[in-house]
Amino acid sequence: MSNKKYLSQFTKEQLIEQIIELASKYKDVKQYYSFHQNPDSENQKEVFKATIYKAFFNRSDAKLKDARKAVNDFKKLSPIPEALASLMLYFVECGTKYAQSYGTKTEAFYTSLENMFSDTCIFIVKNNLEIEFQPQCKLIIDLATKNYWVFHRNLLECYDDCFEN
Repeated sequence: MSNKKYLSQFTKEQLIEQIIELASKYKDVKQYYSFHQNPDSENQKEVFKATIYKAFFNRSDAKLKDARKAVNDFKKLSPIPEALASLMLYFVECGTKYAQSYGTKTEAFYTSLENMFSDTCIFIVKNNLEIEFQPQCKLIIDLATKNYWVFHRNLLECYDDCFEN
């Protein structure tokens, strides 16, 4: 049975009660409805930026998984595209600065940053945000020149693929 068919058997009041119950049991549901009651993408973005910063810099070892989760959790709220692009770039910027400050030898770390950068560039083009975010992308590439050279080259190739065509 599809969700639509299943839910259509309930009254409006029953559905409201189910949503209230879900919001009280599940943090993500509560956060989703709270955001949509007062949609302030910029304010929420700052909350998630703090989580990303903490994941990279408030520990002895970066928790890339926690930083990526913050981006994905923000994306689930359906914020305005500008706020999401900004947060995604912040993830890459923090990861790049972390690698410069503390070094990292794992290719998986750099691959994760490259994948986020690629996803972000594609998202920027898809949402016609090039004017606003292309300079920031270029700054991140410039910042990456101090990192592992393959990482810098991969970011540059991604940038060229998205913005130079």
